[in-house]
Amino acid sequence: MAAHVPVTDLLSNLPDQVVNSAKLMAGAKQRQSVFEAIYKGQKQEKTVREIMDITGLTQIRILNEGKKLGPLVEKVSKGFRKKKELAPHYKKILSLARDKKKLNKVPTKVSPKINSSASRVTVSFPISTGNAVPITVEDIDSFSKAKGNAKKLGRVREELGGVDKFLDA
Repeated sequence: MAAHVPVTDLLSNLPDQVVNSAKLMAGAKQRQSVFEAIYKGQKQEKTVREIMDITGLTQIRILNEGKKLGPLVEKVSKGFRKKKELAPHYKKILSLARDKKKLNKVPTKVSPKINSSASRVTVSFPISTGNAVPITVEDIDSFSKAKGNAKKLGRVREELGGVDKFLDA
Protein backbone atom coordinates (compact mmCIF):
# COMPACT_ATOMS: atom_id res chain seq x y z
CA MET A 1 0.00 0.00 0.00
CA ALA A 2 1.32 3.47 -0.91
CA ALA A 3 2.21 5.95 1.82
CA HIS A 4 -0.05 8.95 2.37
CA VAL A 5 1.69 12.06 1.04
CA PRO A 6 0.06 15.46 1.66
CA VAL A 7 -0.29 17.55 -1.48
CA THR A 8 -0.83 20.92 0.14
CA ASP A 9 1.71 23.47 1.25
CA LEU A 10 0.23 24.80 4.46
CA LEU A 11 2.79 27.54 4.98
CA SER A 12 2.29 29.18 1.60
CA ASN A 13 -1.49 28.87 1.88
CA LEU A 14 -2.00 29.26 5.62
CA PRO A 15 -4.78 31.88 5.54
CA ASP A 16 -6.63 29.82 2.92
CA GLN A 17 -6.22 26.63 4.96
CA VAL A 18 -7.39 28.30 8.18
CA VAL A 19 -10.42 29.86 6.45
CA ASN A 20 -11.35 26.61 4.67
CA SER A 21 -11.06 24.73 7.96
CA ALA A 22 -13.28 27.28 9.70
CA LYS A 23 -15.84 27.14 6.87
CA LEU A 24 -16.01 23.38 7.26
CA MET A 25 -17.24 23.92 10.82
CA ALA A 26 -19.13 27.22 10.54
CA GLY A 27 -22.62 26.90 11.97
CA ALA A 28 -22.01 23.32 13.17
CA LYS A 29 -21.62 23.58 16.95
CA GLN A 30 -21.28 19.84 17.53
CA ARG A 31 -18.58 19.57 14.86
CA GLN A 32 -16.77 22.49 16.49
CA SER A 33 -16.92 20.81 19.90
CA VAL A 34 -15.56 17.53 18.48
CA PHE A 35 -12.75 19.43 16.73
CA GLU A 36 -11.93 21.33 19.91
CA ALA A 37 -11.95 18.13 21.99
CA ILE A 38 -9.50 16.49 19.59
CA TYR A 39 -7.14 19.47 19.38
CA LYS A 40 -7.22 20.81 22.94
CA GLY A 41 -4.40 19.66 25.18
CA GLN A 42 -1.06 17.95 24.59
CA LYS A 43 -2.33 14.51 23.54
CA GLN A 44 -2.01 13.94 19.80
CA GLU A 45 -4.76 11.28 19.77
CA LYS A 46 -8.08 11.09 21.57
CA THR A 47 -10.31 8.05 21.78
CA VAL A 48 -13.99 8.30 20.95
CA ARG A 49 -14.66 7.61 24.66
CA GLU A 50 -12.48 10.60 25.68
CA ILE A 51 -14.24 12.83 23.16
CA MET A 52 -17.63 11.62 24.46
CA ASP A 53 -16.61 12.54 28.02
CA ILE A 54 -15.41 16.00 26.94
CA THR A 55 -18.34 16.91 24.65
CA GLY A 56 -21.25 14.97 26.13
CA LEU A 57 -22.10 13.73 22.61
CA THR A 58 -22.97 10.16 21.68
CA GLN A 59 -20.55 7.78 19.99
CA ILE A 60 -22.54 7.88 16.73
CA ARG A 61 -22.61 11.71 16.74
CA ILE A 62 -18.84 11.89 17.33
CA LEU A 63 -18.11 9.41 14.54
CA ASN A 64 -20.40 11.29 12.13
CA GLU A 65 -18.91 14.69 12.99
CA GLY A 66 -15.39 13.25 12.85
CA LYS A 67 -16.12 11.97 9.35
CA LYS A 68 -17.33 15.45 8.32
CA LEU A 69 -14.11 16.94 9.74
CA GLY A 70 -12.32 14.79 7.13
CA PRO A 71 -9.23 16.79 6.15
CA LEU A 72 -8.85 18.36 9.61
CA VAL A 73 -8.39 15.16 11.61
CA GLU A 74 -6.92 11.73 11.03
CA LYS A 75 -9.02 8.68 11.88
CA VAL A 76 -7.13 6.15 14.01
CA SER A 77 -8.25 2.74 15.34
CA LYS A 78 -10.07 3.98 18.46
CA GLY A 79 -10.53 7.66 17.76
CA PHE A 80 -8.96 10.64 16.06
CA ARG A 81 -5.52 12.26 15.76
CA LYS A 82 -4.65 15.92 15.31
CA LYS A 83 -3.08 17.06 12.05
CA LYS A 84 0.27 18.45 13.19
CA GLU A 85 0.13 21.22 10.58
CA LEU A 86 -3.17 22.57 11.95
CA ALA A 87 -2.53 22.05 15.68
CA PRO A 88 -0.85 25.44 16.27
CA HIS A 89 -3.78 27.18 14.56
CA TYR A 90 -6.75 25.37 16.06
CA LYS A 91 -7.82 28.28 18.29
CA LYS A 92 -7.84 30.68 15.33
CA ILE A 93 -9.80 28.14 13.26
CA LEU A 94 -12.40 27.76 16.02
CA SER A 95 -12.61 31.50 16.54
CA LEU A 96 -13.38 32.05 12.85
CA ALA A 97 -15.80 29.11 12.70
CA ARG A 98 -17.76 30.66 15.57
CA ASP A 99 -17.82 34.21 14.16
CA LYS A 100 -18.97 34.55 10.53
CA LYS A 101 -18.18 38.30 10.41
CA LYS A 102 -14.57 37.65 11.40
CA LEU A 103 -14.37 34.75 8.95
CA ASN A 104 -15.56 36.91 6.04
CA LYS A 105 -12.92 39.58 6.79
CA VAL A 106 -9.89 37.28 6.53
CA PRO A 107 -7.93 37.95 3.31
CA THR A 108 -6.84 34.88 1.37
CA LYS A 109 -5.35 34.20 -2.05
CA VAL A 110 -8.76 33.12 -3.27
CA SER A 111 -10.64 35.98 -1.64
CA PRO A 112 -8.38 39.02 -1.08
CA LYS A 113 -9.81 41.82 1.02
CA ILE A 114 -9.05 45.51 0.74
CA ASN A 115 -8.47 47.40 3.96
CA SER A 116 -10.42 50.63 3.44
CA SER A 117 -8.66 52.27 6.39
CA ALA A 118 -5.25 51.84 4.73
CA SER A 119 -3.25 54.95 3.95
CA ARG A 120 -3.17 56.36 0.46
CA VAL A 121 -0.05 55.45 -1.49
CA THR A 122 1.49 57.88 -3.93
CA VAL A 123 3.95 56.73 -6.56
CA SER A 124 6.08 59.24 -8.39
CA PHE A 125 8.49 58.75 -11.27
CA PRO A 126 11.40 60.96 -12.27
CA ILE A 127 10.59 63.34 -15.12
CA SER A 128 13.25 61.70 -17.30
CA THR A 129 11.07 58.57 -17.58
CA GLY A 130 8.40 60.61 -19.37
CA ASN A 131 10.53 60.96 -22.52
CA ALA A 132 9.50 57.72 -24.22
CA VAL A 133 10.86 57.16 -27.70
CA PRO A 134 8.67 55.13 -30.05
CA ILE A 135 10.40 52.26 -31.82
CA THR A 136 9.35 49.83 -34.52
CA VAL A 137 10.24 46.20 -35.05
CA GLU A 138 12.92 47.23 -37.55
CA ASP A 139 14.75 49.15 -34.79
CA ILE A 140 15.52 45.91 -32.91
CA ASP A 141 18.65 44.13 -34.19
CA SER A 142 17.31 40.61 -33.67
CA PHE A 143 14.34 41.47 -35.92
CA SER A 144 16.46 42.98 -38.70
CA LYS A 145 15.11 40.49 -41.25
CA ALA A 146 11.68 42.06 -40.80
CA LYS A 147 12.97 45.30 -42.33
CA GLY A 148 11.19 45.98 -45.57
CA ASN A 149 8.59 43.22 -45.06
CA ALA A 150 6.09 45.65 -43.57
CA LYS A 151 5.65 47.32 -46.96
CA LYS A 152 4.87 43.92 -48.55
CA LEU A 153 1.99 43.36 -46.10
CA GLY A 154 0.06 46.45 -47.14
CA ARG A 155 -3.03 47.24 -45.08
CA VAL A 156 -3.58 44.91 -42.08
CA ARG A 157 -7.01 44.45 -40.52
CA GLU A 158 -7.02 44.52 -36.71
CA GLU A 159 -10.02 44.21 -34.38
CA LEU A 160 -9.98 46.54 -31.40
CA GLY A 161 -12.76 45.95 -28.86
CA GLY A 162 -15.31 44.98 -31.51
CA VAL A 163 -14.30 47.80 -33.88
CA ASP A 164 -12.43 46.90 -37.04
CA LYS A 165 -9.57 49.21 -37.88
CA PHE A 166 -7.25 49.12 -40.84
CA LEU A 167 -3.61 49.78 -40.08
CA ASP A 168 -1.07 50.80 -42.66
CA ALA A 169 1.82 48.43 -42.20
